[in-house]
Amino acid sequence: MDRVFALDAGKHSVSAKLTSGSDTTTLQVDKNSYARVAGDPLASTGRVVVELRVTG
Repeated sequence: MDRVFALDAGKHSVSAKLTSGSDTTTLQVDKNSYARVAGDPLASTGRVVVELRVTG
């Protein structure tokens, strides 16, 4: 998924692997939580989710 600006975990915690250029980071989101992905959602950040997993 491209142009991701936030993740909402809902009932289950999730883990998302994000890439930006050659950098890869993993974002952990606890259940019933919301996490903002760095960068302005309207700007071209180049962040792409390459993997999304339910972890709990």
